[in-house]
Amino acid sequence: RPARTPGRTTSSWPRRTADALWATLGYGYRPWRVAWLLAALLVAVTASLLPHATQATLRATTGSGTIYTTSGPVTETARRTAPQPSSKQAADPCGNGVIRCFSPGLYAVDTVLPLISLGQRATWYPDPRTHLGELMLWWLNTATLLGWILSSIFVVSLARLSRSP
Repeated sequence: RPARTPGRTTSSWPRRTADALWATLGYGYRPWRVAWLLAALLVAVTASLLPHATQATLRATTGSGTIYTTSGPVTETARRTAPQPSSKQAADPCGNGVIRCFSPGLYAVDTVLPLISLGQRATWYPDPRTHLGELMLWWLNTATLLGWILSSIFVVSLARLSRSP
């Protein structure tokens, strides 16, 4: 790699992007740098799913068409069709096993890491008609794309590291 001119501060955006990738990967000899970025993305997605306002944008639909939020069924009709808890059992927002309960950490793993399906992203989806729903949809789709890119870079850098010199 050619040496940099010390006084030169202006550079084009492709050069700055290449420099950022160099700092991240180190030409395949530092794949753990990308793993740290993946971990940071996982933490960011998990943190964005913790507030009640963002959880309120999520919906899940059963095979019978009952719609659930993270706090329970959406309509009175849905409440009547959901299984009723026994007297010894508290009401479950997941319909007592009708749908998979929402977990921010598992949802983040399901969103960011490709080839891993924990059933969270397939069950819960952001409703764009709710407050912040469209924003959550964009954020989670962007996180998925970034996860694919960073995971691919990580795998490629590991493959390069395992190559004999």
